[in-house]
Amino acid sequence: MSAHLPRHVELDLLVEQMYYSSAIAAASQAGDLVSRLVAREGQLSWLIFAEAYDLGDEIDPDEEDFRLFDEAADRFRHQFGVFLQSLVITHVLSAMSLEAYINRVASEHLSRRFLGAFERLSLEEKWIFLPRLLGAETFEPGSEPFQGFASLLRRRNRLVHAKATNIGRLLLPDRTIDDLMSDGMRDARHSIVTVDAMCGRLSDLLSLPLPDWLKDVQAEPFRIRCEV
Repeated sequence: MSAHLPRHVELDLLVEQMYYSSAIAAASQAGDLVSRLVAREGQLSWLIFAEAYDLGDEIDPDEEDFRLFDEAADRFRHQFGVFLQSLVITHVLSAMSLEAYINRVASEHLSRRFLGAFERLSLEEKWIFLPRLLGAETFEPGSEPFQGFASLLRRRNRLVHAKATNIGRLLLPDRTIDDLMSDGMRDARHSIVTVDAMCGRLSDLLSLPLPDWLKDVQAEPFRIRCEV
């Protein structure tokens, strides 16, 4: 029996798929929270108004109203925090997915002679130069999908390399909560679409099949190689 067991098992984690599927899950969670936050904001608006103004003894909120306000405010703050966290996760993991994928394609198609130099390139340079190194046309930096990719990286860099001067204004500065939710969801969807578009365009340029994880996010995020 033991003679038929593999002598060596190699596990290849498809981290680009893990990042991508987690980014999709985070964006989905953010979307699910929006409707609840919008409803809560309407409730909070009335309660804040009632708390801020003396409306007369006949219609002053009683202690029960203020208790409900405190509970609603706590729920809103918690869910709004989870919403913001989901946006951050979407952007950061979308960029990480693209970085892991371009590195994998390079490792599978570049000779060892070029890999060292390739690793020293910035992420934007990797996506531009890999097709060139493989003898193909490449992305146009001034056109889509590369423009969207550059926007994603700017969002990622603001979050990952946060500086003391802008740590409090990283997502959408000087916006209302409604604006932040609608624009935040727009940007989250854009980050997911950018992963699809960049990988699809690279496949076209290099005549490669699309990665399985773009076609099916439920695909297994690993490969196992066995040596008998």
